[in-house]
Amino acid sequence: MNSKVHNIVTTPGKKKILAIDAGGTRGVISVEILACLEAMLRKTLGADDSFVLSDYFDFFAGTSIGANIACFLSLGMPVEKIRGVSKEHVRLSFAKNSWRWRWRSKFDGQYVTTALKNTEYDILNLAR
Repeated sequence: MNSKVHNIVTTPGKKKILAIDAGGTRGVISVEILACLEAMLRKTLGADDSFVLSDYFDFFAGTSIGANIACFLSLGMPVEKIRGVSKEHVRLSFAKNSWRWRWRSKFDGQYVTTALKNTEYDILNLAR
């Protein structure tokens, strides 16, 4: 366990948890709400543009695409960057399959998997 997580877990007192419920394209709605929340917290706390939600919340959780958003937030990614990634992934992920592949599924789920892995590799600066 790294020292930041250790300090959060072992420090007495209340913890702030942000849970994100989103599935598929609803992730875009969650990101827009998070962008408003981040802006409101910046203004309320008098923080500059370097403030991100991980500076305020102790833990993040989510389901479906909300889990990916929670992962990005926990790594200190600004919502504006998540917004750009989300919109592009939704556009490409939910493009319809060619007519020959529609008997299998309406949308190609492989793109989602590949795109999220690539984004996570980029964020964590890992070799592919």
